Amino acid sequence: MSATFRKFCSMLATGIFACIYACAQSGPVLHAHNDYTRKQPLFSALEAGIQSIEIDVYYHKKRVVVSHIPLFLGAKKDLPALYGTALRQAEALGMLPPQLTFMLDIKSGHDSTTFYALQSIFRCTGGIRGTQFRVLLTGGYKRRQAALFGNAGIVFDASLAAFLAGGDIPPQSGRLSCSYSSFRKAVKELGSQAVKERLALASEQGIQTRVWGAGNRTAVWTYLCNMGISIVNCDKYDKARHFLSQYPSNSPANIPSH
Repeated sequence: MSATFRKFCSMLATGIFACIYACAQSGPVLHAHNDYTRKQPLFSALEAGIQSIEIDVYYHKKRVVVSHIPLFLGAKKDLPALYGTALRQAEALGMLPPQLTFMLDIKSGHDSTTFYALQSIFRCTGGIRGTQFRVLLTGGYKRRQAALFGNAGIVFDASLAAFLAGGDIPPQSGRLSCSYSSFRKAVKELGSQAVKERLALASEQGIQTRVWGAGNRTAVWTYLCNMGISIVNCDKYDKARHFLSQYPSNSPANIPSH
């Protein structure tokens, strides 16, 4: 298989995933910020109707360790311990949704962290039926390592700030993200209408948009959703779930609860 044909297949698969997610989401959705800090990782998010899970990972002494900072990594749990068993239990209980995104924030610790992190998450999700898993890479990921897994539902996080400023959406992007301060700066410099038009363009192409670092304030969530941001980044799951109930497509009757 030629490199050109592999690239075409990869872009086609990414487009299919984008269309599936765009069709499945007609309103804002929730993203679980640092879900692994919960007493019950995965379960708390699923109970709140969340279908996007964020996991920070380091590679440390042959383990994919889940942690926000590189301190005491030897004492931290690894990815399979936190999510492998939980996924099997959620499957047995019928809690898994039709689509589920794992956003792996690749930290440091090893040049091949991307490879080992992907290997680990695919071992966790392997064999589970009825759920279409998508892996979204952000942080210090290495595209060449991701390419070793072929068309396995891997997409990349890209700069929302750069896109709002007129940049193109990079190939294989599944989401555009930026900090709240960067977003506010873009609105100030470009104007609200221009930002809304760019966000609408991303939505038309099936690309999700997320702003992080905005806190868990209802007023801010409302502002971002009204601007056209498609993902509510949250730490307070119940509060965010209640917030989304104002949107018809995300009313309590349409959000799975277990």
